[in-house]
Amino acid sequence: MTGASCAIRGAFFDLMDDPWKSIGRESEAARFVRDGLLVVKDGMIADFGPFDEVSRRNPGVEVTHLTRRLILPGFIDGHIHFPQVRVLGAYGNQLLDWLQNWIRRPRPAVGVVG
Repeated sequence: MTGASCAIRGAFFDLMDDPWKSIGRESEAARFVRDGLLVVKDGMIADFGPFDEVSRRNPGVEVTHLTRRLILPGFIDGHIHFPQVRVLGAYGNQLLDWLQNWIRRPRPAVGVVG
């Protein structure tokens, strides 16, 4: 993608700040753009915002329109495993150490005959 420019149009949700810094006002850290445009130049985000504004600043850029999707720019890994929900935000060192300390391993059933 070196030297190339492209853009993605669609509905975007991202965080502009750490929501944990604004307890009770978390929505101030979040942004939703119903019809947005994200412009990428040389592999880097070059422009972002409402489609009408950003498309005027970037005439001729090739646009891919993603409908019926929510685009989450900046999230590297947005998934979670259910057993981790009860300990969100708990301090952990390395992943395996954290899992061993905070996530209980299932215990074998006692007295079950297979």
